[in-house]
Amino acid sequence: MPASSFRADPSFLQDIQSACSNIESIVAGTSRELFLTNDVLAAAVLHHFTVIGEAVNRLSSNLKQRHPEV
Repeated sequence: MPASSFRADPSFLQDIQSACSNIESIVAGTSRELFLTNDVLAAAVLHHFTVIGEAVNRLSSNLKQRHPEV
């Protein structure tokens, strides 16, 4: 893999943190009822959960072994 396309754990952790912040922003001030009836809000949150899942899957085995709570 070329060095320019290699991403390290800190980059993936930043992606996770950013996605979490985005989810918080999206749902801030949103009622449960509005969230459950607004497909756009739900899709936006789902997108960021997908980003989190992809980033977690790309974390190194070493990091996952040192931090099993991840």
